[in-house]
Amino acid sequence: MIEIGVFELWFLDTGIIFIFVIGFLVCKRWNSKRLFHGICIVCSLIIFSLPLVLKWYSPWPFASVHVLFLSAITSLILVLKFLEWGFARDWNEIRTVPIKQLIIDFTSYSQLYSSTEKQSSLTINDIYRMNTTMLLRGVFQFITLRILMHLIPDTWLSLALSSLTFWIWPIRYILLSFILYISISAVTNITFSVSAIIWTIPVQATFPAFPFTSCSIREFWSRRWNLFVKHLLHRISFIVIPNWVGVSQTMSNTIRGLISFVLS
Repeated sequence: MIEIGVFELWFLDTGIIFIFVIGFLVCKRWNSKRLFHGICIVCSLIIFSLPLVLKWYSPWPFASVHVLFLSAITSLILVLKFLEWGFARDWNEIRTVPIKQLIIDFTSYSQLYSSTEKQSSLTINDIYRMNTTMLLRGVFQFITLRILMHLIPDTWLSLALSSLTFWIWPIRYILLSFILYISISAVTNITFSVSAIIWTIPVQATFPAFPFTSCSIREFWSRRWNLFVKHLLHRISFIVIPNWVGVSQTMSNTIRGLISFVLS
């Protein structure tokens, strides 16, 4: 029987992104903003329901709880990305985006610099060194994750809390938090660095520093925890949601920031 592993999961996600790219080209040719919104919504629904369909209705089981975990993570990231492209950008801006830039945006997290001088000072060797370091870091994290998942039984991670003693609860939550961190970090580091090496662009890590050594919630959220998703949630909570509910002009930045924090 075929099992869904990491590579099969990446293949499915890539297929959905490919469908989105084709739809993007069609919408550009027809100059249809509504069709593009519809494609973004459909792709979001497909990628969001993919883990559930594969889990409950597919004849192909997941290879492990780890793969199911990765499926949920990548689905969430892609849903946010589809919604950002569909509703957080101006259509006239979208129409001018070349296909290369669209692919880069979906497969990497471009490094942002405070000044053009700093960006222009980077050489190709600097970019390759940064991206190679990120790739090696992602591979090391992936190997660590595989070893960790091999040592921890899948059945123990999926047990109900009622079947565990009270003092085991924090241990499992700590392990799940670490697995979540290293799963996202490994997948994004490998994916983003490979894309960056192909396109020769500087990218930044989703987790620039180990998040669990933060000294405050602000440092944890603003500087250490999943900056890629934080960036997407910021655009969705500050642009998309206010536009949907019709209060884009009156909603304060404090409320928008609170929405972003709650969504995270």
